[in-house]
Amino acid sequence: MKIAVTYDNGEVFQHFGHAEQIKMYYVEDGTITSSEVVSTNGSGHSAIAQFLAENSVDTLICGGIGGCAQRALAESNIKLYGGVVPEIASRNHVMNIDTVYREALEKALTDYDGTMLMVSH
Repeated sequence: MKIAVTYDNGEVFQHFGHAEQIKMYYVEDGTITSSEVVSTNGSGHSAIAQFLAENSVDTLICGGIGGCAQRALAESNIKLYGGVVPEIASRNHVMNIDTVYREALEKALTDYDGTMLMVSH
């Protein structure tokens, strides 16, 4: 499974269509096996949605995202967790960003029946 997070300077980037970087998390058996920051190679929601689809992303975690972008992701069968605002990180980013990402990833890895999968890194 691949989970993508719109990313800028250690935070969830708040505007999907302008995200220049994505942090990719690679997950196997409910465990994060690796991660990397990659360039989106474009701007605009269509280009970024296409980039995610071409990179076989299963789930996207992001800040603000418009309706057209949401539809583009749905057409590519990419599960969306939008509106993620790292409020704790905005106050004390350096100390808390790992917690914010971990909570967002745990939500992204929750089964439909509400069963939580084990997440570690």
